[in-house]
Amino acid sequence: MTTYVHIPTDGGNLRTVGFYHPNGTWYPDSDHRSNDAAAARCHYLNGGNPAHDDLVAALRHVRKWLGIDLFGEHDVYRGRCAESIRLIDAALTKAGGV
Repeated sequence: MTTYVHIPTDGGNLRTVGFYHPNGTWYPDSDHRSNDAAAARCHYLNGGNPAHDDLVAALRHVRKWLGIDLFGEHDVYRGRCAESIRLIDAALTKAGGV
C-alpha cells in the first residue's frame, strides 16, 4: 500500500506531497504553501474523508453546547436537548469520532 507524505521543498517555502517507492524513488503528487493544506491532501490520498472529519467536528461542537443549561427551568427544552445529546452521542460513536 502506498502511503503519501509531505516534505519541505523549494528551500522550505513549499510542502510537496508524494510517496516513496520501495526502491527509494520519490514520486511527487502536488505542492502546497502550507503544512495544513499538504496534510489535508495526504489525509485524502491515504483514504481519509474530509467530509466525515468535518461532520464529526461539527457534532462535537454542537454536543458541547447542548450540554450547557441555557434554558434554566424550561423542562421542554431540557428534554429536547437531552434527546439531541443522545442522538449525537450515538452518531459520534458509530462514526468512530468519540
